[in-house]
Amino acid sequence: MLASLGFAASAITGSMSFINYDTQDIQLKVVFYGPEGSGKTAALQHIYSKTSGGTGQLEKSGNAPADAYYDMLPLKLGDIRGFSTHIQLFTVPGATAYREARREILDGADGLVFMADSRPARMNDNLASIEELALALRANSYDPTKIPFVLACGHADAAGAAKPEDLAAALLTTHPKAQTIPVFAVAAVRGTGVFDVLKAISKLVLTELKRA
Repeated sequence: MLASLGFAASAITGSMSFINYDTQDIQLKVVFYGPEGSGKTAALQHIYSKTSGGTGQLEKSGNAPADAYYDMLPLKLGDIRGFSTHIQLFTVPGATAYREARREILDGADGLVFMADSRPARMNDNLASIEELALALRANSYDPTKIPFVLACGHADAAGAAKPEDLAAALLTTHPKAQTIPVFAVAAVRGTGVFDVLKAISKLVLTELKRA
């Protein structure tokens, strides 16, 4: 389980926010991770449709097979200590073949949203994805217990969907800080819970930034 794959406390820390003192600009990166079809792209599409009067831009990666695409959406959060603060939201490609691409997209992340799939038939996919995430974080020199983290339970409106607390119990059972991790029910196509997730991960990332 997760304890053997990286969800045990360690001294590892990953690279964090990019701060440009010349332009007084802070760039933060949040990655939406999870199994294929769990609602990662739909969540970003909803955020894009509702933010900045449509001035945000949902971008696709360059020359790659369609299922290898990642999505990226830049948003402005405001000013912190005189610095203009932006957050870039990324998704990872969910297909099994793109494990290395997912690891590369994680590089430099300041926060994570794990988008689980609440449909009962996808539990094994959820477990495989979160175990892979722990390995990928360690490969990128992160401590998985220290990076800001939110659990989003996608497809919460599906028939027979698992309760968010049950998903959290199954996916975070060996995480030493499981009780502190925000958990949300999400129906990304409808937009349900999407901004709750965005607000929660933004708050955690900004809190960590202010501690630096």
